[in-house]
Amino acid sequence: MVYPPSAYIEARDGGLYITRTRVSHDSVVIRFQQGASPEKIVQPFPTLKLSLVYGAIAYYLENESIIGEYIAEGEREFDGFAVPLSQTNPELFARLEAARRQTGLKRVKVRFLADEDLDADIVHGLRSREPAIDILDVKTAGPRGRADPDLLHLAAQQGRILITDDRRTMTRHFRNRLAAGESSHPGLFVVPQCVN
Repeated sequence: MVYPPSAYIEARDGGLYITRTRVSHDSVVIRFQQGASPEKIVQPFPTLKLSLVYGAIAYYLENESIIGEYIAEGEREFDGFAVPLSQTNPELFARLEAARRQTGLKRVKVRFLADEDLDADIVHGLRSREPAIDILDVKTAGPRGRADPDLLHLAAQQGRILITDDRRTMTRHFRNRLAAGESSHPGLFVVPQCVN
């Protein structure tokens, strides 16, 4: 689909993003639809400026039917992604189950990488609840605006589970990595774009 041009929105990699950020247009629109003000929407995203949020909302209001279908399409795509591993890759599932049985109750330290698009309140909440959690924030891990495959590669290199709310493109790239045999990636957590 071709989307109307905007100074506030970039179409890239199959998704719509706020210009020069990894924050998805969905993240802003869904919060706006749930009644959040632009001032409230900007708070959890340090990479956003208030003017960009207003521009993203204006873009949505000017193209409401197109953006509504875009968001619905993303939800359908995400729902299709949630097929159990036991069905999609029974061999890998069996290997993981065997490894789980071998390790018994041995504790494993889980490490996380928080996507730039992830609501900062989620990261703050995790750190407040569990101060010992090993969660690296992409905003402090290097250049902002990395492409999804690069972010997945960084997480895999560091043995971290990537936490994101990017349902549209990140899940597609993660699935492509698995399909290409790159099963060394610890995983992907996709959280809701807005939690009430």
